[in-house]
Amino acid sequence: MPIEDVGYRKWEGARLSWVFSWLIMVWSGVQIARRSLWVRRALIIAWLPTVYLGAGMFLFENTMSQRQWRELDAVEDMMFLDSRGGSAGISFSNIEEEIEEVGEEAVRHRIWAWMLATFLSSPQSFCSLLLIGLLAPPLISRDIRSRAFLIYFSKPIGRLEYLAGKLSILGLFLAFITLVPATGLYVFGVFLSPNLSVIFDTWDLPFRVMVASLIFVVPTASIALMFSSLTIESRYAAFAWFALWGLGFTAWQVIRLSLVNVYFREMRQSDFSEFGGIEPAFPGGPRPPRFNEDFPGMDAGADLMATATAKADESYWSLLSLYDSLVRLQSWILGYDAQMEFPWAQALLVISLSVAAFVVLLRRVSAPIRV
Repeated sequence: MPIEDVGYRKWEGARLSWVFSWLIMVWSGVQIARRSLWVRRALIIAWLPTVYLGAGMFLFENTMSQRQWRELDAVEDMMFLDSRGGSAGISFSNIEEEIEEVGEEAVRHRIWAWMLATFLSSPQSFCSLLLIGLLAPPLISRDIRSRAFLIYFSKPIGRLEYLAGKLSILGLFLAFITLVPATGLYVFGVFLSPNLSVIFDTWDLPFRVMVASLIFVVPTASIALMFSSLTIESRYAAFAWFALWGLGFTAWQVIRLSLVNVYFREMRQSDFSEFGGIEPAFPGGPRPPRFNEDFPGMDAGADLMATATAKADESYWSLLSLYDSLVRLQSWILGYDAQMEFPWAQALLVISLSVAAFVVLLRRVSAPIRV
């Protein structure tokens, strides 16, 4: 029987709306990714810190309700804080004075916000970066290598729908280890509290967590897909991804340590001249002042180091580390430090990188269909 027409014919059946046309891509991408044993392990590990921080919330609420302030030392030890609160600025040593000054509600909100910020910035961020390094590299590079673009764009899917599908794959996995466990941690802490009045003091934190998670998900997913679109070998994209975060973080930590030492020496020299004008000792010279002995009650060494660290963190060299920039933005959004100013430089960096990554993605995705 001869074939008379081998051309394309117009589809006469029902069609999904363009809004949902890319969902099949998301579904298939999620199903493929979840087959990986390492991905499943990363998802499980990402939820473990909720138990630890949930216990910290429970202990804090119990001590607050019973006014047993001495037991807050256990919370400090559990959260790896010293009497001055370290770089986080959180301290339980003078919590009674803070409650009298700003109120119990403000103190509770601050502590809960700090715990959620710690949860998002430390364990969840590292798990997210590892998970993206496993998932993102083959998402577009595999399509370029296998010419799957010919299949995608032969269907009613455009560039934006294609990118929305790929970004949604990463977004769903990242939300599962950032937004979902952080929200679960908040609910977990509420139910473990002695009374539900804590909801009225911390009702805005779930919304802040949502914005903080979005601040992390959008730039990281865009940059990871950009690397994937620039090569047909996924291992090169994975190397570029980990190099971006690893080299930037290492470079900033080296510079930060040098700045801390410089600022500490400058402030120590200033304090020497203020307290008696004694200069630092040189070989054969006079003994420098010992703060704990010569100036009783002044733990100057640790205080100066904390001040020098805080001053170093304000340096624009911190922009070398995208991780630290994102953590700073998340900390401001969660609002545990009322004196923290909006990090304009970090926000500009994150927005610029996200826009640049999206522009590159559009050009790379358009390349196979350009005439």
